[in-house]
Amino acid sequence: MTPEAHRREFPTRWIELSTPEQGRARALGMQRHYGSKAQGLTDFLGEHEAQSDIAGAFGEFGGARYLSLPEPNSINAFGAPDLPPDFGVRCRTKWHYELNVRPRDHTEYRYLLVTWLPPFVVVRGWMPGAQVKRYPLKDVGGYNRPAHFVPPDDLRPPEELIDRGAFEPITLEDLVQLGKEIFK
Repeated sequence: MTPEAHRREFPTRWIELSTPEQGRARALGMQRHYGSKAQGLTDFLGEHEAQSDIAGAFGEFGGARYLSLPEPNSINAFGAPDLPPDFGVRCRTKWHYELNVRPRDHTEYRYLLVTWLPPFVVVRGWMPGAQVKRYPLKDVGGYNRPAHFVPPDDLRPPEELIDRGAFEPITLEDLVQLGKEIFK
């Protein structure tokens, strides 16, 4: 589905951050960037570009707004969820990019795919970490950074999170039921 068709069919998934929200997201992204540089952290190319930190912050702000959660404010809190109570947000900057979860990422998190198309953050879908990790590992781009990649069409609709309540964690019974649905 093209971005234009998606916007017509799912207008509530397109979040336009206000100017103050954009400023706070950009500031948070830059704080993360400088914090990472101070720790000597690099990306898979051996660099550390501010744009990826800014995009991530915009993605988290858009996801928080969509789910009616508090604005993110953590700076390089590795190991903690991006949004409470258990959301890992993956912000991508191209429409065709997939949800990507690395092998060391938390299996118990719910992963939310958002796409940053300024001025919009588009909530694409979500999937429990245990289900994401059933997708084969791929090394896209040959960077020796394998991850599980999930196409947007395979994700669960984000409206489920609103209907169910984003603060309600997934229970063991939910995971068992999900397993039954997957392996029918």
